[in-house]
Order: sequence, then C-alpha cells, then structure tokens
Amino acid sequence: MVLRSLILLALLLVPATARAQAIDDKGAEALKGALSSLLDEQVTLGGQSGVQIIKEGPLSVEPSDSYYAVTFPHLSIRYPDGKQFEFGMLSINAVPHDKPGQWKMSIALPTPMLLLNDDGSELMRMNIGAQQAAGIWLEGTHYFTKMDSTYKDIALTGENGLFELSIPLTRIRYNLEDDPDGMLSGPISASLEGLRALFPQSGGTATIGKLQTDFTLDRYNPKAELAYRRKIQPLLENLQNEDLPSSSSEDKIGKDMNALQDAMLEFFMSWGNGFSGTYSLEDLAVNMPAQGDKPARQLRLKNALSGFEIGDMLSDKAFLKVRAGHNGFFSNETPEKYKPFVPENSNLDITARNVPLKAILELAATTMSAVQSNPDMRQMAGLSLMMKVPALLSQAGTIIEFENNYLENEAHKADLNGQIKADMSAISSMTAQLRATFAGLDALLTQAQILAADPEEPAAAQFAEMAKTLAQIKGWASVEQQAAGPLHVLNFELNTQGQMLLNGRDIKASAPAPAALPPSTGTAQ
Repeated sequence: MVLRSLILLALLLVPATARAQAIDDKGAEALKGALSSLLDEQVTLGGQSGVQIIKEGPLSVEPSDSYYAVTFPHLSIRYPDGKQFEFGMLSINAVPHDKPGQWKMSIALPTPMLLLNDDGSELMRMNIGAQQAAGIWLEGTHYFTKMDSTYKDIALTGENGLFELSIPLTRIRYNLEDDPDGMLSGPISASLEGLRALFPQSGGTATIGKLQTDFTLDRYNPKAELAYRRKIQPLLENLQNEDLPSSSSEDKIGKDMNALQDAMLEFFMSWGNGFSGTYSLEDLAVNMPAQGDKPARQLRLKNALSGFEIGDMLSDKAFLKVRAGHNGFFSNETPEKYKPFVPENSNLDITARNVPLKAILELAATTMSAVQSNPDMRQMAGLSLMMKVPALLSQAGTIIEFENNYLENEAHKADLNGQIKADMSAISSMTAQLRATFAGLDALLTQAQILAADPEEPAAAQFAEMAKTLAQIKGWASVEQQAAGPLHVLNFELNTQGQMLLNGRDIKASAPAPAALPPSTGTAQ
C-alpha cells in the first residue's frame, strides 16, 4: 500500500508545461497554474483508481534569485477501507536548463510519512535519514530524462513495534535521451541495499543484500501515453457513473467500453519500439527462532531474477523474451526425504522472434471495429481472428526458442532446449524440435517409488503419480553415458506431416511406454 502511494505521488513530481525562462513573478504564476492543473488531474486519476487525494493548504511557487522555490500542499491519500497515507509537503527547486523546454530540478521528499488506520491510529511510520535528488525534466513530454537520487537510512516501523525495517541505501537513476521526434531511450534503475527487517514479537529477522529493478526504454513515446490517459479519463468516469439498469445505459456502457478498447489498441501500436525490465534479488536470509515445540526455521536464497523484454515493435517483426531463475535455495523445513524433489537452482529463458505484433494488433482493431458495427457477428469474428493469426505468424517466420531452461539440485538436473516454428504448410500449422535431458533420473524415480509405497506418507498418491510419469520418461528416453552417470534424453519432433516423434518413434503409433518399475524395498532417506 505504501509503495503504491509513493508511486502515485511520484507522478506529482512531473510538472506541466512552464514556458517562462526568466526567474520572475510572471514565470512563477505560469508555473503555479500548470502545477495546479496537474494536481487537479492527479486527484481525478486517483479517484478513478479508487483512492482520494486530499490537498491541504496552497501550492506555493516563489521566484528566488536563481530558481523557483515550489512547495506543494500537504498531500494525503485516503483508501476505500478508510486507511490514509500521510505523504506531507513536497518541495522542488526548478531552474531553466540551457536547452529550451528543459528544467533542472532538485526534489525533497517529506519525512516522516505515516500510514494511519481508519480511526486515525498509526499503522506505520517512515523516516528518511538523508536524501539528495536532482534531475532534468522536459516540458513537452512531462518526463524526467535524467535523475540521480540517493536516500540513506530509511527506517519503517510498524504499529506497536510489529516490525522494524531499515534500508541503509536507496538509489534511483534515469539516463534517458530524447530524439528529435520526442522519443525517449535509455536506462532506468532503482536499488535498495542492505535491507534488514526485525520482528520483535517473534524474534525473527530477514535480510536482503540487494533488491534492484532495471528498465531500458527504446524510443518510448510519452506523448502517446499522455494522449491515452486524457482519452480514457472521461471514459472511465462515464463507466463509474453508469449504474442504471436500462437499455439506454447498457448501450452507452457498450459504446464507452468499445471506445476504451480502441484507445488501448491505439496506444499499444504507438507507445514505442520496445522496453526491457528485470527484477533481481541477492542474498535473502530469513531466521525465525524456535517457539514452543516448533524448531528454529531458516531460509536462504543466493539470488533470483525475473525479466521481460519486447523490442522492434515499430517494425513488422518484433521479439519478446521472458527470463526467470534462482540460485542457492535452502530451507531447513524441507524434510530430507523430499529434498531430491526441491530445485536449488533454476533458469527460464524463452524468446519469440519474428512476431508480427503490429499486424496482429491491426487485425484485432479491425475485428473489434466489425464487432462494434454488428455485435451478432462476435463469435464468427473471433473464429476468423483465430484462423488468421496463425497465417500471420507463418508468413513472418515466427519462432519460439527455448534456451538453457533447467531445474537442478545436487541429486538431479532436467533441462530443455529447442524451438517451435509457425508453418502453415504443416498439418499442425507449426513444427517443433525440442531436446530434454534428465541427469539423476534413476535416483529420483527410486525415491518417488519409496515414498509412494510408504503407508505413513501423507503424499503417497502424489508420489505414485510422479513415479509413473518418471518411469514413462525413462521408458521413452535414450541413454547417453556421462562421467557423472547416465543421461536420459528425449528428442521430440513435430514434423510437417503432423507426426509427433519421440527419439524417432511415432508417439501415436508406438506401443505405450513401459509401466513403472516395482517399488524399491528400501526405506526413505
């Protein structure tokens, strides 16, 4: 909730157009008017998201010798459940940049900030020990292109000492460049280092070495976003106010929904060429002391990440990439007998290339327009869309690549590589070649069989199903001898004739894979 509040109020840092370059009363009044308009807009947008932004006091813009001193009203955010986030009074010093239409700004966040319960009692308090933030803002795009912010010794405390969170160092960096068309490109990053949470009531602790987000924009169009927000604002207001169950209101709601869909498609087709985003974590450690008959608990995670990338959207063939993974997972709550089934490390890397995203969006827009004109054709239009998309993918040569995807621990490793390609000349409209390998399969199968046969094992049925699946994999797999032991390999192919081949054998025509081996007579470890 607090993070949501900070993000919402961060929008208030982006002032509207102020054209005066001289530091004088006239320029101050112009800037004040623009900021007042922006505040009113944010109040409206907040209402559409279900929150109320409350302003107390005036907005002040005073010309100094060499800058404008801006003081915002005291700002609060009230949530539907009655809770209220007290943000406080934001301060900005603004100086005209050497380049026309650009401003140098320094920003001071208020401290402390409070989260209050519906009865006014304090739920959380946040203090900032030291801060320094400065950036360059573009009038025409309403964006900061440069930002260098450092916050030290942020401390959050919960109600009645429920928790204490300290963040020694927080950094935010923007380094965007604008081209002659007003498009923005470059990196944005934010990091929190040395996080430490204390839970006095239980004696537990949690630490994180580093949390980081990294984004890269490629020809992002902030004007398209601004136009989109202004276009959908009245539509969202209409949808919120339409509550009469009549045919006329239903017709109006339908038109507003169609207009909203059109606005979204228009924005998706014009917002930019691409972006990437990655979230990462380093050195997570959670320690909970023993309580009563419960033993002490420990959890460790060396690192983890998740990311998404989309690019070349302004061309006829875009690409999309998804990444995720983790390393060094440990929990002392995992029983020894289950540890072979818990991956300590993982990686996911899937890329779609030559995606005709622009053509698909245009087709979707045309289909939606046809449905709006003739709602009775909705089902037929949907079927037509489903038939045309594979053809577009085939014409573009769309390929989905799986590279270095794996799950592993000390006992086993399973990985997957290969590709799927759109191909309208194929019976299945696509072909595929995938290779999966399994190291340590025999030991994993044996342990699953032991647990499946254990009458005291609560998950025996699940392990029986797992053993059956692992035995089927073993029955189909070829074996390659490795120094560390046998490697079971599955080569899957979907050819143009629609045959699904596993290690060269037609899956449909071949006999069923061998049944599961008899349960081992050993005992679970």
